[in-house]
Amino acid sequence: MKYLCFVIQIGKGRILLEGSRVAILGYGCMVQQCMKAAEMLRAVGVYVTVADARFCKPLDTDLIRLLAKEHEILITVEEGSIGGFGSHVSQFLSLSGLLDGPLKVNTPSSMNWSPPLSMI
Repeated sequence: MKYLCFVIQIGKGRILLEGSRVAILGYGCMVQQCMKAAEMLRAVGVYVTVADARFCKPLDTDLIRLLAKEHEILITVEEGSIGGFGSHVSQFLSLSGLLDGPLKVNTPSSMNWSPPLSMI
């Protein structure tokens, strides 16, 4: 049996799906839910970027900066943690001045939240 092996660089996330205007940055087991949400949105003609953060510490600041600069809306998704990954991303965005422009950020506390289609 052959196994596929690759090295995961600590502190580096990855983009799983390319889209425009809206980026969903998932953390942990919620990444699969982000992919399902992207499929549902694609069915109605909305193409979003989905990224897997992989790590909370250290944050992949290059990935977050890229998503923030190339999208109008950035949504972070994690499993029910207040003051967790979304807070770290928001703090980085704030300290680096990326919230000074038109970027809209949302850190919902569960996947039951969805932005109104008018936002997308």
